[in-house]
Amino acid sequence: MNLNDVTALAQAGFTKEDIIKIFTAVQQVQQVPPVQQVQQVQQVPPVQQVPPVQQVPSVQNNPFETMLAAMTGKIDDLTRTVQTSNIMMSQQPAPVNTFEDVMAEIIGANAKEDNNGK
Repeated sequence: MNLNDVTALAQAGFTKEDIIKIFTAVQQVQQVPPVQQVQQVQQVPPVQQVPPVQQVPSVQNNPFETMLAAMTGKIDDLTRTVQTSNIMMSQQPAPVNTFEDVMAEIIGANAKEDNNGK
């Protein structure tokens, strides 16, 4: 985890304690000792060759990656919601004030001033 990752988490709203927890989890995952190879003592007779099987990439249950994927999904949902709201607001026509509306506002304001002054 580098400075850019920490900055991105801070801007996403994570607290100092949350970032420290994530950082320690990432360090623990990175510090897993390598598996020791066991030497083969017995010789096994050769096996018939089998066509190669496609390797499936291993899925690691990395809490940081899981949390990052969840946050990315929520941010995408929020972005779509804000964009939809903005589009809906931009498509509404501006209110049109007619002459009668303007006159009613002026007369209504003057009538209130006259009532308060008496």
